[in-house]
Amino acid sequence: MVGFSPIYLQASAQPAIIPEITLECLEDSVEIGIDAAFVTCEIENPTQYVEKIELTSESDINLAHPEEITLGAGDSQQFMVAIDSSSASIFGDYEANISAKVVEANDIAVSLITSTESDSFIITIAETLDCEVTMGQGGGAIEAGEIVIFSATYRCDGNRDGVKVIAHLELFEHGGNSPHWPAGFIDKSPPCDLTINNGDGVASCQFTLETPDEIYSEWKGCMIILDNTVRTADTCNQNTKLQLTVKPKSTGLGIELGGNNSIIDQLGLTKEQLPIIGGGIGLLVIIIIGLVISRRKNRDYEHEQ
Repeated sequence: MVGFSPIYLQASAQPAIIPEITLECLEDSVEIGIDAAFVTCEIENPTQYVEKIELTSESDINLAHPEEITLGAGDSQQFMVAIDSSSASIFGDYEANISAKVVEANDIAVSLITSTESDSFIITIAETLDCEVTMGQGGGAIEAGEIVIFSATYRCDGNRDGVKVIAHLELFEHGGNSPHWPAGFIDKSPPCDLTINNGDGVASCQFTLETPDEIYSEWKGCMIILDNTVRTADTCNQNTKLQLTVKPKSTGLGIELGGNNSIIDQLGLTKEQLPIIGGGIGLLVIIIIGLVISRRKNRDYEHEQ
């Protein structure tokens, strides 16, 4: 015959006669990315028994905590619930439930007569958004009135689907830390936007900058692509920018005889224009030669007379 040691009922003046516990988590909510990634819970044994307590949890986010705790009569103990935020990549609120149950009292199995105590808290996964831009070739040194056209690829990773990111062109002057648009510089770029879907989004865009027809001094700065989520100042020292120098228009013919460019290039002529220009020059030479010959004949005739 199997024997067992029953837990006898005691007078009402004595401590609790049935094994029990109290459980409380000290934080009602925690936001990952702002708060620490753990919650403190406290468990108390109000009885006269030495209790072995089994701990379990339930959540869509992975949690780590002790599997069991042993408490002496009247004792209490705090334990930590660690939150594995990497197990939840989507923005939002997640409920976590912690449960405790007395399974032994004074080394006697009592799980059939004890109830489960529970407490819960909310885990908030904060919204994240990380964007980067890859800029094509463009910029450099140009003259006033010229148009700058370049392409850029804008890519964002985020944990909240449906977020719309709008990218736009900004001008920064060297030495400045905020956008600066001098008179005559005009952004003619078409819209550039993307929407986060399944954790990311990408857009390939073209940007167009018109420069003023006339400037009286050289302007030096850079072109940077920013978006509506940027909250910090930027400068021309960052990598994702295109340097730009706009010079006043050059005046005069300015033909250089010793440079690498030919006179035809410096005059702005094309190969298609050369036959027409050459024919005109040839005709002019023939007329001049004819005039010279005619003048000589007239002189010879006057001399003979």
